[in-house]
Amino acid sequence: MKKIFIFLPILAIGFWWFYVPSLTSLPDSQFNSSLIRKQIGNSIRITGAAKTYDQVKNRLSTVDNARQHSVAHIFGELLYTIEGLEGISVCDSSFGFGCYHSFFGRAISEKGESIVKELDKVCVDSYGPMGLGCPHGIGHGLGEYFGPEKIDRQLEICDSLTWKGRFLGCKGGVFMEYYTPIVTENDTVTTTVRPYEQANPYGVCPRVEPKFQPACFLELTGWWERVLEKDYTNIGKLCDSITDPINRESCLLGVGYAAVQSNGYDIEQSMDICKTMPDDDSIMLCRAGASWSFFANPQFRDQSKKVCEGSVLCEQKSDLLAY
Repeated sequence: MKKIFIFLPILAIGFWWFYVPSLTSLPDSQFNSSLIRKQIGNSIRITGAAKTYDQVKNRLSTVDNARQHSVAHIFGELLYTIEGLEGISVCDSSFGFGCYHSFFGRAISEKGESIVKELDKVCVDSYGPMGLGCPHGIGHGLGEYFGPEKIDRQLEICDSLTWKGRFLGCKGGVFMEYYTPIVTENDTVTTTVRPYEQANPYGVCPRVEPKFQPACFLELTGWWERVLEKDYTNIGKLCDSITDPINRESCLLGVGYAAVQSNGYDIEQSMDICKTMPDDDSIMLCRAGASWSFFANPQFRDQSKKVCEGSVLCEQKSDLLAY
């Protein structure tokens, strides 16, 4: 009898493994989100979160950015559900930081704003004070939890966290979520875009507290890319028309910062986009933002200095994004 009882668990494990769906549906053009959710959840439980995430990144390496980001959101949500806060160390900058976004979105939706300080500590413990993709995800979570009407409250919470820099971090996540909110409906994750108003091209940026405006103008350009269909000449003019010098500079830094990510980390294309800015100063600031964007992604970090090659000021302005 002992042999039978020893054999049955082994048989059961083998049976379970055989019927666990693989991650084959991830690149499927039909994008069956329910099946993808089941596949990823089963894989995390059986093969582990880190290995599953590596498989997800490998399988999605050739599909469009929207698909990548949506699946990353599904992964992050399931990662929190299955592994709790400790699972955050699995996430990285891949797919527009999508893993962080839904991880924290689920955590805050379950625990409320009282958990944010704990999330901040987890970020610092896991990635250090400069692991800005992690608090960026907190900002997205706050945006999902409070909604766009309470953006001031979200920014107030961000201001209480570890990262105190002018740009990026939690504030960047709040503004990104405001302009391009994530909507989960019928088990499908999609990115929507806030409508553009010709009479109000700068959106919410002019009305938030002045100390938050630079971060807003930096993130604003990613929204403009969507609503203005990557008309970088027009985007450059909009930035150049901003009267406040710090906000103007932030906006132009944001052009390069956003363009690198939305154009597949193509260094030549990024440089060409910056050349469409209104003048030499604007071009330099765009290049500085692009340089930081390359630096922020370890996979492309070696391209960072090439973007600013020959301009010490460009390198200095790029460094501003880290303070």
